[in-house]
Amino acid sequence: MSDIEYVRMVAETVLARLGDQAAEWRLLSVGEAPERVSPFPLPKPFGDLPPSRELRATVMWKATATGAATVGYYNFSLDVPVPLAVAAMADQIQDHAIEESWGAALPPCPDHQHPLSVTTIDGVVSWACPKDPQHHCEPLLPRT
Repeated sequence: MSDIEYVRMVAETVLARLGDQAAEWRLLSVGEAPERVSPFPLPKPFGDLPPSRELRATVMWKATATGAATVGYYNFSLDVPVPLAVAAMADQIQDHAIEESWGAALPPCPDHQHPLSVTTIDGVVSWACPKDPQHHCEPLLPRT
């Protein structure tokens, strides 16, 4: 599986798990993230760092209440361990989904009023109850 296919699978899996309460969404593209340009020169030694390698998932959100559409961009770093990159992208998408759905608990924690949190447990990126991971914990991605 290519990096682009993997990031597409991560984004689609996260979006699907947010459930029916989430604003309507459509994954528009996954591709190279544009190079970040700082308006301020970076001091040495940071100025010598190579540019980060990232892929970007672009998602269109359509609010269910108003029908207004917004576009979100979620970067997936190729320079950090995969579980960290998956967790960071999932967290970004979840935050935007909650915002677009007016604060709904997405995905909902069973028997609780809050959303599940993205966490890494024993190297596995998971959705877990933020109060008690033993109450509910499930892998974020399907096992391969």
